[in-house]
Amino acid sequence: MASLETIADAKVQAAVTRRLDALTAEIVSIKEEMNARGVLQSSMTVNKIHEACILVFDAVRDDMKAEYAVVLNEAFWPTERLTARMILAASRQLDAVANRALGEIQQAGQSLTNSSMHAQLCKDTTTARDRALIDLSLFIDGHSKIMTNRRLKRLVTYIPALIRSTITGERK
Repeated sequence: MASLETIADAKVQAAVTRRLDALTAEIVSIKEEMNARGVLQSSMTVNKIHEACILVFDAVRDDMKAEYAVVLNEAFWPTERLTARMILAASRQLDAVANRALGEIQQAGQSLTNSSMHAQLCKDTTTARDRALIDLSLFIDGHSKIMTNRRLKRLVTYIPALIRSTITGERK
């Protein structure tokens, strides 16, 4: 199963890179728009950049859900170790997104004198990271339990049929 896990991690890393590249393009677009409006060095610019950064967390979380669901669906028996490894990998990826987002907000907010606004935006970014990780953790744990439950149900229906066919010598 490590190979599927490795592939999923690589695909998640690629998705994070794509999302961060798109964030860079979005920030350039925001700065150009705000510069054209004459409000580049304003809290409005910082807020728009902050909003763009926050949206990346949800997009990355959704990318992770898609990739990790494949691993859980294909795992013979999803274990707690498997889910813990996926959550740890997700946490590391979300940390990278958070560091990038905080850097972008820091850079955009350098010209502002309102440090309480900057502190709040940084706190919001950390909260968005935590929210994405909690949501993803719940998804991974829940999906793992669902897959284990499905496999148990199949096993419970298969074993009596196997015993019956062994005793009677019949095959279906």
